[in-house]
Amino acid sequence: RDLSAPKESSRQTCSPVCLNTGTLLLLNTEWTRQLLRTWWQAADEEFPNFRHGKDHEESVLAKLFSTDVLQMRSKTLVLRATDLNSVPPFHKDHDSKQAVMHLSDTPDAVRSTVLRRLAALLQRSGDGVMHLDIESIAGNSTQPPLLERITSDAYRAVWANGTSDARVPMVLAAEERDAGAVNTAIVLLDKAHHLSPIDPDGALAYASLLASSADTSELRAERWCEAAKVFLRASRQLPSSQQT
Repeated sequence: RDLSAPKESSRQTCSPVCLNTGTLLLLNTEWTRQLLRTWWQAADEEFPNFRHGKDHEESVLAKLFSTDVLQMRSKTLVLRATDLNSVPPFHKDHDSKQAVMHLSDTPDAVRSTVLRRLAALLQRSGDGVMHLDIESIAGNSTQPPLLERITSDAYRAVWANGTSDARVPMVLAAEERDAGAVNTAIVLLDKAHHLSPIDPDGALAYASLLASSADTSELRAERWCEAAKVFLRASRQLPSSQQT
């Protein structure tokens, strides 16, 4: 096909499917060039918030695909989410057979740290070509995968050095929650919520953990009230078009 793209795993709001643009394969054809021109023009003309970061290229591509502009559906091969892409979070359950490891939605400071660590693991084969033994970083049943440990260390280092990126404490909170350290996770989510108070994902994660931990906490009433306040604060600060 002229365009090959993996489906989006974390967003299901498009019809008939959301496409992920982390990695695309485009055939060098006149149709592909016309699609790129149409894609760019649609971003300017139909998505006024595109240049301000409120819409993004996937929003535009999804609209073109849903309306079958340029007979796009017949020209596009929709791949599985793990073909040419990683399912977020990229460092969890990464299959060594995946052709692409995509560090999507990863803060730049974390991304550069992870890539430096992986670069240090490159090995030179007999023909002089540098390669990375993916099997060695995919882990085994006796310990967490090396990729997961490298990434966790990178998030913790970035957090320790100070960051205003709310994604960092959110990732660390998920790790603490999974390890059973609920109170530590709540503290981290509180910091993430203050860094980005109108982020719906952060507000939902924070309020949900507060509410779910209330039944076993001596601070039951206080946590339920705080969970309610988090939802209300987030909803008041969202644009009216996003409030539900």
